[in-house]
Amino acid sequence: MHQFSSNQRAFVLVSVLLTSAFLYSLSYCISNQNWNSIIFWAVVFGVAMFGNGFWFGYKDNQSQTRVDLSFRYHLLTYFSVNGVFILSFIIPGFMQFFTLEGLAGQFLAWGFGLLLHFYLSKRTIKGYDPEEIF
Repeated sequence: MHQFSSNQRAFVLVSVLLTSAFLYSLSYCISNQNWNSIIFWAVVFGVAMFGNGFWFGYKDNQSQTRVDLSFRYHLLTYFSVNGVFILSFIIPGFMQFFTLEGLAGQFLAWGFGLLLHFYLSKRTIKGYDPEEIF
């Protein structure tokens, strides 16, 4: 197993902070029935996470192909975001508007996407589609 680079560790730290801030703002908006703000904070969170992955992923100088790095960052995002969801579910009162079934559905759906990403990335040759090479 490869070691995580310093950029990957920084990416996880920023992901955990962004996810925590998003969950706090989401919980606040739901408790105050501020429905329009939910869309705003979801877009801000999505753009911030994209920027986080782009910044640290682009600067990552590991000797892996971009396909391997993209899957690794996807896997790190899955564990860091869902880890924050699990921790915030355990904290009393923080995730009062969410159910365990909803979280399980999120884990399974995203996990299926992650499995699909893994499968499709292994079908490539050093990051290139075989159709492009032959």
